[in-house]
Amino acid sequence: MIFKQGEVIMKNHVFLVSVLIFFFSLLTLINAQTTQIGIMGGANIANLDEEGSSFDSRSGFGAGFIIDVPLGENYSICFEPMYLQKGASQEENGLKLEMNYTYGELPVLFKYQYGENLFGLIRPYLKGGFIIGINIDSKMKFSYQNASEEIDIAYMTETFDYGLTVGGGISFALGENSIFIDARYNYGLADIFKGGGIALGSWLPIENTKITTNGIQVMLGVTLPFGGK
Repeated sequence: MIFKQGEVIMKNHVFLVSVLIFFFSLLTLINAQTTQIGIMGGANIANLDEEGSSFDSRSGFGAGFIIDVPLGENYSICFEPMYLQKGASQEENGLKLEMNYTYGELPVLFKYQYGENLFGLIRPYLKGGFIIGINIDSKMKFSYQNASEEIDIAYMTETFDYGLTVGGGISFALGENSIFIDARYNYGLADIFKGGGIALGSWLPIENTKITTNGIQVMLGVTLPFGGK
């Protein structure tokens, strides 16, 4: 148990240090032009893909920051470090299984905005790019009738996840600031499952099959200008 707690703490530190290095490396670029920075939060309707198995989606929470660096009049690149909950569930013969994962993720997205604000207020946009994430926490929960048990499955979970994302949204101008609502689909490419087994009274081996993540995110956020023109 001490080893597992130490592993989680180490993963948190690695993600935090990576985010700090990333932010500092962007300072020169941000200071050279007007960049939009902000915060966002919302829901992730998460699921898992496994050949031969079907999962039910589960709702998770997501929150993070956004750095929108212009590349041209209507184009920009967005860096969105965030905390994100993933997973899925299965139920059969009264036994419910929940897979709950927590990730620190860094989406890097290319953004295209419609040229002018519609009605002087609304500006739609499209986004697409790639994501890399580091696993912070992994849990498996069993529920049967009135009994339940949750176990740590970090030892069966790969450290990194990565994939593609595509979506769009609408921003609403509030002077120099703006609020936005954003929807996207994340498609995982990495096999996050190592295989292994769990101890439930006796040792229960679990076949090492490929499991990937996916999800639909809906985010609400606010941005404001930062840096020189």
